[in-house]
Amino acid sequence: MIENREVWLEAVFEAEGGWSNHPEDSGHETMMGITLATFREWRGEEDATAEALRCITKGECGEIYLSRYWNAVRGDQLPSGLDIYAADFAVNSGPGRAAVELQKLLGVKVDTFIAEKTIAAIRAKPTMPLLLDYHQARMDFLTGLTKWPTFGRGWTNRCNKVLALARDKVDHKPTLTEMASSKIVKGAAVGVAAATTVVVSTPASQWEQVWGTISGVLDQIPGLAGGLPDALHSAEPGVRATIDQAQQNAALPGLAGHISALVMLGSAIYTIWRRYRQFSKGMK
Repeated sequence: MIENREVWLEAVFEAEGGWSNHPEDSGHETMMGITLATFREWRGEEDATAEALRCITKGECGEIYLSRYWNAVRGDQLPSGLDIYAADFAVNSGPGRAAVELQKLLGVKVDTFIAEKTIAAIRAKPTMPLLLDYHQARMDFLTGLTKWPTFGRGWTNRCNKVLALARDKVDHKPTLTEMASSKIVKGAAVGVAAATTVVVSTPASQWEQVWGTISGVLDQIPGLAGGLPDALHSAEPGVRATIDQAQQNAALPGLAGHISALVMLGSAIYTIWRRYRQFSKGMK
């Protein structure tokens, strides 16, 4: 959506920072996330220097981002929320990769280019579950990169922040039916199954006891018994918020309250499991 351009740009500038020249970053010299190679192509100056890049204005950087990344993923035509996430994915990993992972989820031809058929497939799906699956696909891609041990923590923080922003921009909250179609919720089924008996038989007033039981199970996972490792810290606020919401949902009358609470609780358990998986892959 056109209305989300400026919000997205500010998020990109916040994530990218100022001047950088990390020895393990394939982009080498960058200013506000713009690499020297991109800068040279944009200006048509093959001999443009790193010093010239240092002097680039925020306004010109914004023009580059809109032209090479936002427009490349057709940001103006994507649903609110998904536009922000896809464009950030494009900045971080390239427009081609951002398109490929989205097209895989949609089951359309994978050609690295978001065109009319891809957009039609996007509009045919509820935005929230597609966004959640897209986030998971992005994390799966990133954790498989050889540079994950070096940049994994930063990538994870960035993806979580842009996901939170994107979710706020989605036009509506997902229904239980929509959530059930998402891989990230389906994946929670394992954790939910282990807790179902306890949850459905426990009054809403005793949900703290339920969380204590679940915490005891999680403590048996190697690496968690001594406290949450750094790799899990970014998940903690969201997990606690999910548990709080689950408690509120459980207080609803009848079976609906417990079903809603189970979905929320399962999502929290799955989030913890995903962070632990990332930790076990080398993010310290």
